[in-house]
Amino acid sequence: MPTTVWPSIRSHVVRATKNDACGAPVIGPKSTIVSDGHISIKVSPQFEDGEETAPKNAAGKIAFVDKAQDELKYLNVEIAFLKVDPELFNMVTGQPIVLDHAGNATGIRIGATIRSNFGIETWSDVPGTACGPDGKLYGYALLPWLKDGRLGDFSFENALANFTITARTEANSPWGVGPYDVVLNAPVSPSTTPLAGPLLTPIAADQHIHMEPTPVIYPAPTAGAIALAA
Repeated sequence: MPTTVWPSIRSHVVRATKNDACGAPVIGPKSTIVSDGHISIKVSPQFEDGEETAPKNAAGKIAFVDKAQDELKYLNVEIAFLKVDPELFNMVTGQPIVLDHAGNATGIRIGATIRSNFGIETWSDVPGTACGPDGKLYGYALLPWLKDGRLGDFSFENALANFTITARTEANSPWGVGPYDVVLNAPVSPSTTPLAGPLLTPIAADQHIHMEPTPVIYPAPTAGAIALAA
């Protein structure tokens, strides 16, 4: 089978999905939101170093060296935004929304740490590649279960204020193939045209991030959080 090698540049949108305490996407109102107000998404893998054993004999010489395999603990994720999006910030940090006189979400308050659970997706461009039979490719990335989103440092000055959210991934995600159509699925007889559908294989218990190219275009930004249908 041929292998697809693909570069990645830019990031068009971020889609956040509210997860329950066990990491499963929440079906219901105001459970998903798409924003193009981010600046960057930084992912930093965190490993637990395997224990090393190197016993020495009476002459001080190493008898042998054995090192256990390093293990991935989680990924630290840092997302920088160029504007305040109250419902997005609420979804990823759990902090309360501020409403105006008409009941519209206009702000957010930051107080005691609140446990939050959510998933993040983004779509990048795949430069230098010709459109294939299924159309233009995008680089799709999924972090199915993030926890404990926190607001980082920011400042008010004679420059644009950037707002950073940090979180970490969790193993044993029940995301499965996901609630969204993000890749092409095999044609359904009698059709010969592949259709947009969920991931082809479920996210495994020890997998923290999923990346692949897809011709399924990213979703349009939403006006705040919207319902996630079953």
